Amino acid sequence: MDNHTKEIFQIRRKILSNPNIILDDIDLMKTLISQSDAISAGNIVDIRSLAMKRLETRIKKVESTNRTIVAAAYENISGTNIIHEALLKLMEINNFHDLENQLLIDLPIILKISNLHLMLENDLPKIRPTKFRNCLSLVKPGTVDKYIRAGSQTNIKKITLRRIPSGSRLVYPNLTGEIKSEALIKLDLGSSRLPALLLMGSTNSDQFHSKQGTELLNFFGKAIERILRHWQI
Repeated sequence: MDNHTKEIFQIRRKILSNPNIILDDIDLMKTLISQSDAISAGNIVDIRSLAMKRLETRIKKVESTNRTIVAAAYENISGTNIIHEALLKLMEINNFHDLENQLLIDLPIILKISNLHLMLENDLPKIRPTKFRNCLSLVKPGTVDKYIRAGSQTNIKKITLRRIPSGSRLVYPNLTGEIKSEALIKLDLGSSRLPALLLMGSTNSDQFHSKQGTELLNFFGKAIERILRHWQI
């Protein structure tokens, strides 16, 4: 076997072991197809068919990627619009009573959630957990972090998104067994005041989960912090 034959044999063996060497090379595929007159009819069909299948597969992948990107972009825009609308409602609030009404009525509808609750820590002597109209609760110091941890020793974050087996009776008295996921926004009310916690509860277990982004909720929480800091609660 001469050197030329050996070289052809090695190339053939390499192509057979990894056909992508040819199939992924656009220029090479074009050359092969353009030389169709020099190849038998059966082989022409095979090459073109294989090339078309590979092209269709790539197109489907691109289309799937594009759909995913568009869906993510739409979801982001929709979420931004929802937060902006909620913030506009918050800007109409002049006192704590107005905030209470917004938490109970308008904001849950705008945010498309089942329940919105504000938990406020207070260090008054002998305080007992107190509920107000199912949207507000007055609790002992340390309750906010305890609720966020939910029995674990995880680090406390500004935003916590999670699925839950059922809602807390303190927070969701009328929806205890129906709340399946929640978003928790820890609120900093100032250096001389105890923290608070804004809870968004949903009956949809997929509405809030740990893999979601938190930028919009973080922004929403900062806006609420600035409102609450102006009032003595």
